[in-house]
Amino acid sequence: MNFDLSKECVIIYPQGAVPSRKCIEDLSRCIGLLAEAGGHASPKPPVIIDADTSTDSEILIVLNCEKEGPERNGFQWRAGNERIEIFGESYRGLCNGIYSFLSALGISWPAPGQELLPAGPAEDPLSFPLSDRSAYEPSRYKGNDKAGAPWRRFVPAGAEEVKKILEENEAFVAWAARQRYDVLVFPPAVFASQSGEKLKQLEKEAAEYDISLSHRFQVRADN
Repeated sequence: MNFDLSKECVIIYPQGAVPSRKCIEDLSRCIGLLAEAGGHASPKPPVIIDADTSTDSEILIVLNCEKEGPERNGFQWRAGNERIEIFGESYRGLCNGIYSFLSALGISWPAPGQELLPAGPAEDPLSFPLSDRSAYEPSRYKGNDKAGAPWRRFVPAGAEEVKKILEENEAFVAWAARQRYDVLVFPPAVFASQSGEKLKQLEKEAAEYDISLSHRFQVRADN
């Protein structure tokens, strides 16, 4: 299936989806960039509207999620020619689903601050092929078994990486969300050091993607 960016596209988001608002804006921005890269005569990002607003747009991207905690991070999406649905078990799951869909369009983020866009086919540069028409990833949440919380964790390699992350917190958090990390793990010393203000800023940035911060290193390995 190809995603036809010559058509008008609208994103419909669930009411109250504040924790995933940046992901939703990223979805609109990236689609607009693809349209521009494909040579659209008047490229513009898809309009974002709430679920109570009527529209006759040619392509609908419908977002929905349950209001569970971020430990339930599963998602499902499916794409048709005129309607794309992305569902998350929580706001965190919705973010994961959004970035899974964008990855299927060929967009990648090798490092913080870097973004790579695919090229459309020469015969139809505004028709971007999806590597998959659907994706499903269940949460591995196991009730109150907190030690086994099914988060994908990012753990800095050492003090220098921690320092760099704190200096570039906005770009780093955006990258972590796009890589579908659910929690950022830092050494306990960072929480008690003079880096406290920078850590608070990082935590604020992370909350806008519903990403958690932790100081625990002894965690169960992801499958």
